[in-house]
Amino acid sequence: FPVTIQKNIQTINTKIAASGARVFWLGPAAWVKDMGIIQVIKDENGSMFFDATTLSLDRAEDGRHPTKQSYRHWFSHAAAYMTQTGVVDFSISSPFKNMSIKTVNVEITPNRQ
Repeated sequence: FPVTIQKNIQTINTKIAASGARVFWLGPAAWVKDMGIIQVIKDENGSMFFDATTLSLDRAEDGRHPTKQSYRHWFSHAAAYMTQTGVVDFSISSPFKNMSIKTVNVEITPNRQ
């Protein structure tokens, strides 16, 4: 299981990097017990991964997504992390001013046996 996840993460990173874009992973809300996926993402991406497992996020009525306030909380912590690590400087008024916008489609086909 972790090896398959690791290969999928490497494939995603390689395909996105081949397009000229940088890859940054935003970790998921930690509402269920992690089965090792978050650690694999951390191991593969180092500082280009924001770990959200320490955040307390309230769920919206659907039970699957954060509330609007929790989304803001989540992103404000991620933005601070990205600024501290030099990924994107959210302390300036237009952090994306000199960045081009690209769309990259990455297809991962599950291994079904």
